Amino acid sequence: MNLAIVVAMLAGLAAFAAVSALLGHWLLGPVSRAAGQLNAPTRFQLTDFLWLMIELQVLLAGGVGLVGDGLPPRALLVLMTILSLPIIVLWG
Repeated sequence: MNLAIVVAMLAGLAAFAAVSALLGHWLLGPVSRAAGQLNAPTRFQLTDFLWLMIELQVLLAGGVGLVGDGLPPRALLVLMTILSLPIIVLWG
């Protein structure tokens, strides 16, 4: 894979992550503030766990697919780190 393509992919992923974070904050910010004022306990549903597992599977499938394409290990590490950030944030 060409280095320019990898850089373009990483830039696209970074832009997607930034837009997703801003959109998530805009959509969920009022709900989060209202829940904080209610002092309600945090509750998780089974679907929350399901979506986290789906994100993890997408991360692993993408990594395995890119290893087969001959992606340099350093670029793969950067890509896997970027893709794992939403999983870490949601688990947190």
